[in-house]
Amino acid sequence: MVLDTSHLNCSDLFQLNLTDDVKRASTYLVNPGSRAIALGIQILALVIGVPGNVSFLVSVARVAYMKTITNIFLINLAVADILFLVFTIFSYLMYLPAPVRSHIHSLLNLSCPVSFGIPFLTYFASVATICLLSAERYNAICRPLKHLAVNSKRRAVKLILGTWCVGLAFTSLAVLQYADPVRICVTWPSGNGTEKFADLPDIIGFCLPLAPWALVVGNLASSIPFMIALLGNAVMYVQIIRTLGKRHITETNGQEDMAHRARRVRNQVARMLVTNGTVFFICQVPYACINFVYIAGYFRGLEFLEVNDLQNSMRVFSHSLLFLNSAINPIIYYAMCPTYRRAVRVAFRSSTHSSVV
Repeated sequence: MVLDTSHLNCSDLFQLNLTDDVKRASTYLVNPGSRAIALGIQILALVIGVPGNVSFLVSVARVAYMKTITNIFLINLAVADILFLVFTIFSYLMYLPAPVRSHIHSLLNLSCPVSFGIPFLTYFASVATICLLSAERYNAICRPLKHLAVNSKRRAVKLILGTWCVGLAFTSLAVLQYADPVRICVTWPSGNGTEKFADLPDIIGFCLPLAPWALVVGNLASSIPFMIALLGNAVMYVQIIRTLGKRHITETNGQEDMAHRARRVRNQVARMLVTNGTVFFICQVPYACINFVYIAGYFRGLEFLEVNDLQNSMRVFSHSLLFLNSAINPIIYYAMCPTYRRAVRVAFRSSTHSSVV
């Protein structure tokens, strides 16, 4: 898909003459293999992720025992995942099919801050929600008295609103690296051996940093919250796993009373959330590494597009993990927790059956 830019006046734009620079011109082209892999993974993530997250939301809405404080946080995570998948993948479906690496679709159809701000906002909201889930399970398992004293649905809703406020604050810093829309009129190489440049669009565009410092600020704003969350969650996960291990020894009395079943379900949910959080951070690490590559490239004095080329080989892999991470959360819930599997089955029965539950 080639975006129609015929209505733009090339004479009024920044001129980029690549007639005699085939090597540099090639850096603007989208690799067909990477494009095919990225599109395939994104469509797969969309097909799996949206129905999966919607099914979880339906199960919470229609099954009484799913209306827990933990699931309030998971609802927030599901909403963030759905927004991320739908907006980002449809944005990529405009970007990737084009033969040239360019943000011109963002410049013409939306705006640079909106195109990059919404994915950043859902990303930060997801990181904050994972931290809330870990803290909630940490208090429930390791500090049960404190957990009982402060735990309430009203408090959970306030914390969820806080995740979006925090996300908005960091998003306002992160988008600085993409906030300056620049349109470029390109003269492509011509002559023998330059057939791949034939019929390319004359006008391309990029969402560039507002200033050189904005590249560093934006990438630090993207990376620092992730690193803090990674370390904090790792500490909580270790404590949760150690506490659950000790209780496994002391609570195996063979009595299947109601209290014992409640503890068993609680422990299953705790293990599920630890697994979910671990998968989340594993999937986010390559993206965080790309941010540090940007910063390193800046301090080495490289231009924006040269910095892009440094991490080009990682981009498809890291972004694919982001999409898959937003798609697989419900799979983890259903695979590890029988009560969640039962809930989704009940939720999609007739309303008569669900009301009985």
